[in-house]
Amino acid sequence: MAASIYLLLLRTTYKSIHNSEPVLSEKTGADLSEFDYTDTSGWMVSVDNQFINSGAGSCVLSDNMDNDHTNVIRWQYSMFDYGSDIGIDNLDESEGIPAYFTNSDKKCSVYTFFADNYELIKSDAGAYNEIMTVMSEPSSSDNDINSAISRINALLNNGYVDVEIKMNATSKTMTLEDASGNNISVGEPQGYVYNLKLKPDTYTLTGYAADGETVNGTLDIAVSKEPSQTFTVYTATNIYCTNSGWI
Repeated sequence: MAASIYLLLLRTTYKSIHNSEPVLSEKTGADLSEFDYTDTSGWMVSVDNQFINSGAGSCVLSDNMDNDHTNVIRWQYSMFDYGSDIGIDNLDESEGIPAYFTNSDKKCSVYTFFADNYELIKSDAGAYNEIMTVMSEPSSSDNDINSAISRINALLNNGYVDVEIKMNATSKTMTLEDASGNNISVGEPQGYVYNLKLKPDTYTLTGYAADGETVNGTLDIAVSKEPSQTFTVYTATNIYCTNSGWI
């Protein structure tokens, strides 16, 4: 399904540029070679998110100090327009075809992070699939990439995720208990904001007035597996009701 959606995206973009439907050759065999689908299809190589304009055998790697001295080499198969469909901008070439998508430089960090922690990531099917999608999807945004990096960090933190809890001027401080009734250390807030690392669970939050003793109320918060979450606590005061007029 994902491959079909991706090909549909490519075909739609191709049509918007060329004002015609792409013509694909009939693919035979299990290998993937130059000109298998179109007269501009073939393998492309990028080093640290920059496509090389020579054969892979003649490419000399340099020390990538910006990425922990690690070079990220990608072999990608281009279907259309000499690599425009995988992020190569050919506007300056005779074909004058722009890149279909813009590849983020941040992707190199994800590739390196993924490779360094492959076994850990592979042990969590959900995280593995999400990160693989981000790495393989040409149009992944910086937000998608940041989410993938946060997901890996959560695994490195033994399943803990980053949780921000914003209190308010009426309920300035709080305590927290997990579903088993265990007290969770929350430390001191920065202003009214707590920044915690929590495991996915349901927690009971108790908000306290400025004196630190008067309980203003309690509520449950459900922390999910999302790498980063924010909860904002509102306190309503001077709300009451009477039984006047009840039958």
